[in-house]
Amino acid sequence: MKTKHLSVIACGLALAMSSSAAFAASDKAKLVERMQDAQAVVTQIMAAPDKGIPSSILAGATCVTVVVVKSTAVSDAGLSKQTIYEAARETMNRQTYDRAVESLDSVNREIEGLVRQAWGRAVA
Repeated sequence: MKTKHLSVIACGLALAMSSSAAFAASDKAKLVERMQDAQAVVTQIMAAPDKGIPSSILAGATCVTVVVVKSTAVSDAGLSKQTIYEAARETMNRQTYDRAVESLDSVNREIEGLVRQAWGRAVA
C-alpha cells in the first residue's frame, strides 16, 4: 500500500514540476509537450544514483490526467506568496479566479481519489 501511495505522489510531482500549463486542454501539441516534459523529469530523477525511484514503486505508478490551466490569478497569488485559495477573489478578475480555482479543484479531486484508492479507502 505504501508503495502505491508513493508512486501516486511521484507521478503527481513529475507532472507538477513540468507544468508550464497550456490554457486550452484541446491544444494537443501543448499537451504532448507537457507529457514529454514530465517524462524528462522522471528520467532525470531515475538517472540520479542516490535518488532514483525504485522500480517496484514505479511499476505501479498512476498519473494525474487533469490539466491545470495557467492563469494570471495563480500568478498573482504567487507573487504575494499565497495559494489561489488564500488570495482574495475581489483583487482579481472574478472569471479568471473562478476558472483557476475550478481547475485546481479538479486536480485535487483526482489526486485525492488516487490516494484513497492506494490506501484501500472508498473513493468519493
